[in-house]
Amino acid sequence: EAAVDPCAAFAEPVMAHMNDDHASSLLQYLSLIPGLETTDVESVEMKRLDRFGFDVRVLPNGGVLRIPFDEEVTERKGIKDAIVGLSKKCAAMAAEAEKAEA
Repeated sequence: EAAVDPCAAFAEPVMAHMNDDHASSLLQYLSLIPGLETTDVESVEMKRLDRFGFDVRVLPNGGVLRIPFDEEVTERKGIKDAIVGLSKKCAAMAAEAEKAEA
């Protein structure tokens, strides 16, 4: 028998918050996927959240991509910490890219 994901109880409100208040961050997380071209992306919506990461639907093409967490998360505060960690990783990558262009 499959166990219920420990994040299932709070996944919906977290996804709603991210989609409503942090859409630009969701778009930024796509930069974590090596080789992904994002110039045609109009919007990104978090569709599924579990202890290993989350799925986003990318429009206009409607494809679904997986954004993994660096480590498994089993409680609500851990989800926030993992998402903040993704934001920090994106900021570091952007800083490196700027440095390489200079």
